[in-house]
Amino acid sequence: MKNDDGEGLNRGRRKLLIAAALLAGTRWPGRLEASEGTGSPAAILPAGSARGREVLILGAGIAGLVSAYELHQAGCRVRVLEARERVGGRCWTLRRGDRISEFGGAEQVCDFAPGDYLNPAANRIKPDHLGVLSYVRTLGVPVELFESGPLGQNWLLRRRPGHPLTGRRLRFRELDRDELGYAMQRLVALLEPAGTAPGLEDKELAAWARGFGELNAAGRYVGTAARGYRVPPGAVDAPGEPAPPLPADQIWSYGPLSAVPDWVDSAKYPTPVLTVTGGIDGLARAVAARLPAGTIRQGAEVMRIRQDAAGVTVHWRDAASGQVHQERAQQAVCTIPFIVLARIDSDFDPALRPIIAGLPYEPVVKVGLAFRRRFWEQDEQVFGGYSYLDDPDLMIIYPSARLGAPTGVLTHYYSVRDSLPLAALTPAERARRALTDLQYLHPGAGTDFASAVSIAWARTPFSAGCFGNWSANARARDLPRIAAGDRRVIFAGEHISQIPGWMEGAVQSAHAGLKRLAQQWELRS
Repeated sequence: MKNDDGEGLNRGRRKLLIAAALLAGTRWPGRLEASEGTGSPAAILPAGSARGREVLILGAGIAGLVSAYELHQAGCRVRVLEARERVGGRCWTLRRGDRISEFGGAEQVCDFAPGDYLNPAANRIKPDHLGVLSYVRTLGVPVELFESGPLGQNWLLRRRPGHPLTGRRLRFRELDRDELGYAMQRLVALLEPAGTAPGLEDKELAAWARGFGELNAAGRYVGTAARGYRVPPGAVDAPGEPAPPLPADQIWSYGPLSAVPDWVDSAKYPTPVLTVTGGIDGLARAVAARLPAGTIRQGAEVMRIRQDAAGVTVHWRDAASGQVHQERAQQAVCTIPFIVLARIDSDFDPALRPIIAGLPYEPVVKVGLAFRRRFWEQDEQVFGGYSYLDDPDLMIIYPSARLGAPTGVLTHYYSVRDSLPLAALTPAERARRALTDLQYLHPGAGTDFASAVSIAWARTPFSAGCFGNWSANARARDLPRIAAGDRRVIFAGEHISQIPGWMEGAVQSAHAGLKRLAQQWELRS
């Protein structure tokens, strides 16, 4: 059945059905039965298989916490050293009162309204991230839908000069529907050239293109209600007037932002996507809560790593006292980001050291702008999703949670190109820059501005970058060597996976590392 939103209704129904399936069981405490097909991680290490073993975990991010949880479930004595005064690593949420420190001494205090928050790194759970979803279900972590990628009401703005549309805001649906309509018009012209009788297959394909592109009887695209109205429909005597399409030549020459429609429901921006209700750190805290008291030592910065025939010795410095202590275990799982690990005194295999030192990390900058009023909802009917600028290369993320709340936080996600100069600014300068950039898309937004926090990951202690980014050649050459570990040390983390930057990469890396530990136990037993 056709409707004014084109494919929108079908997409929406499909999205809700898939989301319902994903959400089924997520709030149940305890493990689901294996017969329910949950992908429960219980089989990683069979119960009791690690009894009598001692393993030291370096880092309490997702990979470290998952490793500790599974080892504890298997009967292992586990200790976790975490340099920060919190768990989660880059699975982190900023709320009112939280403090942010940077290299160089800059300090910020989050001043968001109660209930508002910013996830400065990890934020999304994709439908195929079965490892993360299994812990969501097992631990009863509450999750909700998150609008990922561009939605119809979101904005696009070309700021690069030299184009008729420079400086003009477009709703995403305008560009999306016009691109589709003109593409289908061209396809029909190719399938049904004037003066010829198309074959049955071409005729059927042309008929599909006419419907999909909402073309007129002559096979031309003249606009559609799905791209929006010049005069909205209303009562009986107000049928509405759809807005006319933009000229085809302006659409095709729009520039980099013309690719945005290709991202809808793509691998980069799949739908539906979930997030943890109230902040992504809820997942890390839920895993940590299942460990015995005293398992995790926070404020413990690893200073030195040594291995011998019987085990691993780690020297760490207490952030509170400055004193250096020593821990020893039979084996260790090291989840410290390589960009940090490269500066730690270790006796790793000399062949591995250049790999550890050579992995680049993305210097992402995220800025959270807090507002006293959700003007994007109230004035512009934007309810979640992403808007885009081309200069700077900027993505603005709108909250999907707490729709209709009086206050809210917009997240600025800057590209690598723009993150490097932003990282060199002070937090106050970043906030001013972000507010200026926002007002290109939302003129007058400064009126409702309340406060800001920013995370420059290249300047963040114990991270020094947002995620590891292997080149294709380095990934093929070096990742298997690193994944094999070094004697009694196993490496894990998002950077030891094929999906860096995602919590799922950390989970799958942890699972793979635990399997290697189990293999070592068998060889040494």
